[in-house]
Amino acid sequence: MRRIILNGQSYAVGLKGFHFRGTREEAIQEAHGRDAQFDLIVVLTDHEQYGLGRSEGSSWKKTKSLAASLVRNNCPDAVHVFSFHDESTKEPFWWVIGILKKRISAQSDRCFGNKEEAEALAISIQNSLGVEHKSFSEEESLAFFSNHLGAPKKKLFLQDATALSSLRETDRIKLLKAGLWVMAFALGWWTVDAVLEYKAARDAMEQARILTQNKERRAKELAAHPERYFSSVWMKSPEPDSFLKQCAPAMFRFPTAANGWRLAGLSCSGDFLNATWEHTEFSDFMYLPFNGALDHKKPQIATSSKMLPVLPEGQREPGILLSQDEATRRIYALTQHFRLKLKKLSFTKRETRTVEKIQLTCPWIRGSWEINKIPAVMITDYANVGPAFAIPGLIITELSYDKDTWTIRGELYAR
Repeated sequence: MRRIILNGQSYAVGLKGFHFRGTREEAIQEAHGRDAQFDLIVVLTDHEQYGLGRSEGSSWKKTKSLAASLVRNNCPDAVHVFSFHDESTKEPFWWVIGILKKRISAQSDRCFGNKEEAEALAISIQNSLGVEHKSFSEEESLAFFSNHLGAPKKKLFLQDATALSSLRETDRIKLLKAGLWVMAFALGWWTVDAVLEYKAARDAMEQARILTQNKERRAKELAAHPERYFSSVWMKSPEPDSFLKQCAPAMFRFPTAANGWRLAGLSCSGDFLNATWEHTEFSDFMYLPFNGALDHKKPQIATSSKMLPVLPEGQREPGILLSQDEATRRIYALTQHFRLKLKKLSFTKRETRTVEKIQLTCPWIRGSWEINKIPAVMITDYANVGPAFAIPGLIITELSYDKDTWTIRGELYAR
């Protein structure tokens, strides 16, 4: 990761990007499960992406992600190669960023010490995204960002969504910061209270009565709609039929070899195809398949990702959910009908949350399931198989092919 200064603002380039659908808190929780060396994060929930970086002992306070800033400022679709000087080392470098439909290419936001490598990656990304390719000198780069970013705007009390945040900030530090704010607020209130003390006695009884009424009314509102305070991403997840109709044909059309590399595994998450490639005697490490990237721990393995059209959102409501017992019987009946084996079905503990000192219980529980060893002929008949998965509360999250075996994974929500 490198640092540059544009218009007096510190920016970071070279973050590792990931696609994610969920809240900022869920993205941070997932990031904690990745490489422990990642200790910086920027989350773009409206673009379903987040980036991770390594501080390596340096301070990155008040630093923004340049890639995230471009997306938030409606940068046009293209693969850009920019020339900069590293603010720390003063060395020149070239930065490659690919943008399509307000999303950052997972293979971009990368830095190179020479222009040839940067241009090679840019051409590869261009072939994958199907957008134009633009290269800029250092002067042109500075002019480009002056036009697209402008002068940085200061935001009081609000953190810029493109700013880097620390993943290592402990709860104790957060509590200390909150305590300092409370102390500052209390000090200001005490000063005002000294001036308004004469009025407090007269208004105390009336305020107490109003406060009690407000608390009672608020408690009824919370109890009437507890679903508003729990993650409900599943309600808008694509329908199983739409998921299979997009993923299955896309996977069957996917090549089993490229540039001498052999396809080892393929999975579809609905919006992306993720491939794993094995090195063979005909492979060349200089020509990876489909804008692939080497696995640093296993260099004989390469991975690539292909974006698919965004699936239409589902339209679900909590009222459609079955009981846990009935939902379990429905999914077992599905596997029995097709003579399949349900490898996994487990439900988590029902979630609770305290809101304004009132404990709320989630109206649903989440289960995860997996069906493996699915015959290929069943996958080829996806148009007729898809409607069979139309169980209330059931969503498919992944269709995968690995070691000559088809597997479907998903989630099952019940009341």
